[in-house]
Amino acid sequence: MAANYWTSTQRRNWQFSRETIAAMRSQLDNIDSAGIKQHPLPELNLIFAYFFSKLNQLARKLQPNSSLPRQIPLGTALVYLRRFYLLKPFRHTNPFLALITAYYLSSKLEENPHHIRLILNESRQLFSGELVIPNDVAKIGEMEFNIISEMQSQLIVHHPYKTLDALREPLSLTNEEYAVGWSAINDSYLTDLPLLVAPHIIAVAAIFLAVVTTGSYRPRPAGPQPPSLPARPGGAERPLLTPEQLLQNPNVQRIVTFLGDSEIDIEAVVESTQELLSFWSLIAQIPDGQLEAKVRSPLEKLVKERGLYR
Repeated sequence: MAANYWTSTQRRNWQFSRETIAAMRSQLDNIDSAGIKQHPLPELNLIFAYFFSKLNQLARKLQPNSSLPRQIPLGTALVYLRRFYLLKPFRHTNPFLALITAYYLSSKLEENPHHIRLILNESRQLFSGELVIPNDVAKIGEMEFNIISEMQSQLIVHHPYKTLDALREPLSLTNEEYAVGWSAINDSYLTDLPLLVAPHIIAVAAIFLAVVTTGSYRPRPAGPQPPSLPARPGGAERPLLTPEQLLQNPNVQRIVTFLGDSEIDIEAVVESTQELLSFWSLIAQIPDGQLEAKVRSPLEKLVKERGLYR
């Protein structure tokens, strides 16, 4: 692995501006304009939320081969897919096959390998009832080659979890704040954040949101109730405090002081915070239990009608 993020290919070659990402996707849309009209798909972030849900189920079924947190190979796999579909039209490949192949590849890179046949068998059970994953390990091998080629063999991914762990004690994070921060980092992989900012920026944004959305310090609001934050972090909506109220929170004060004393890009932290809040708002619009129904059906239709399962 590269010694650190600052000397890595992730920083040099896989961090983009929003404008660059938009331009790259626009070029891909022009390549497959007919397919976009024929096979409309949900928003990409919703597709990745569905991907994460299925990968999480798959990872739970597979016996871990190391003490590495399960989220590390999952996050690596989702980063691979973000990169892959930034260079390849989404509707030109079987997304189910790309998903399990990315996980197969990331498991090897993160030193938590699983046999290719085991992953294939468990994946076919996971997506049972529909012909979306061919019963042929060679197809996984072919897709693995395509993913590696598109990424030019630049497979090392640095994650925000390390920064979260490093700042837990200095910022006196409670267990609840730490858990919510971890969850927010998980959600960052369902957005473009891994392509936009450095891992430590995502971690600091996750910590800030964790402190704001948990109940370790919450003064009673006076007067009319303020708006609410999306329900994603703690499972229920919480009042959105004013800046004055937020600054009464000792942990918020520590974060503000930490940011002031550090050389961290505060604008990037704010942007990352907004990205996560937007994602939570998007997810909050999906009724409970309806994400799979909203995403899987159009993906299956795409695979079948284009013959991508062959």
